[in-house]
Amino acid sequence: MKSSQEIIFEDIKWVIEKTDFSPLAGKRILLTGANGLIGSYFAHLFHYLNENLKIGLKADLITRSEISPKSRIYYLKNSPHLKIIQKDLSQYNVYTEPYDYVIHSAGYATPAAFLKEPLQTIDVNYIGLKSIFESFVKINPQARILYLSSSEIYGMPTPENFPTPETYAGNSSVTSTRACYVESKRLAEVITLHYVKAYGLAAKIARPALSYGPGMTFDDERVIGQFMKKANEKKVIDMIDDGRDLRCFCYLSDVLRQLVNVLLFAKDTIYNVGFSEEVSIRQLAGIIGELTGAKVIPGPGKTTAVIDAPSRVHLNLSKIQNEFGFKPAISLKEGLQRTIDWNLSRITELNDLVLS
Repeated sequence: MKSSQEIIFEDIKWVIEKTDFSPLAGKRILLTGANGLIGSYFAHLFHYLNENLKIGLKADLITRSEISPKSRIYYLKNSPHLKIIQKDLSQYNVYTEPYDYVIHSAGYATPAAFLKEPLQTIDVNYIGLKSIFESFVKINPQARILYLSSSEIYGMPTPENFPTPETYAGNSSVTSTRACYVESKRLAEVITLHYVKAYGLAAKIARPALSYGPGMTFDDERVIGQFMKKANEKKVIDMIDDGRDLRCFCYLSDVLRQLVNVLLFAKDTIYNVGFSEEVSIRQLAGIIGELTGAKVIPGPGKTTAVIDAPSRVHLNLSKIQNEFGFKPAISLKEGLQRTIDWNLSRITELNDLVLS
């Protein structure tokens, strides 16, 4: 069995082989949300670029909580190439280091998290980003800044707006239970566009949809995490409904490759990021069942258990694909297998740490 780190670094190596990282040589990078799902892949990327390609970049990583054995970047805590900084981005922060690149991926990205802490969610999305812009207007207005927004800003698109393009204005409500996340992400995009127009900052907005991969554990409360957990523990995936909702899940190495190209080379400001292979939740359960030997039991009809969640998520990716000339390459089945393998390795490693 491969170690959890071997699986991740295989992904990182694949991204590096297909991407031009020369603009990062000798540069200074700030990454927020470094222990998040996407942020952790950026962290592993920066470590690998320095450790193996010797490109001499300096990367400072901001995390909200202390690094523990369960942290996604636990094995990077002693990396000589990274500096990990613990900081609360829901509070105003002043940045004094004139970084060349900034990636703002901090935030409460899972429904369980942002429904539990709605005001904190708003503060991180608003204050966290505004602090960065206010600082960089003064210390390095030439910095390239990537803000990770979300496909959630589209709300519930009307049928004629699938696949959903970047130009779609959105269909969301402030009375939705998800409004703290959706509307604060929309506000953060407004702030970004203001600083681009008013100060000429080279800021970019990426709208990822349904990212998954190593780092998404069996305890994750999103659908992939829950299906993997049921398959692993009970060998039965008992669904809460019939799984008719449609999704396009994108594996982390494909997400990372798209985001890096937006950060380094994007000509425009706003880009959808994701995958175009659409599957139903029922089909998702079937694939996980096939990979794990678990039985799938669909539930009765359509449920409202996932409050205010859209019934379909399918982004139009023609803009990013036409500009950069590539499409996501990792199939859902392959990506899920790698995610399951990472989890099984990580469980073994955590048990070994407890016993040591």
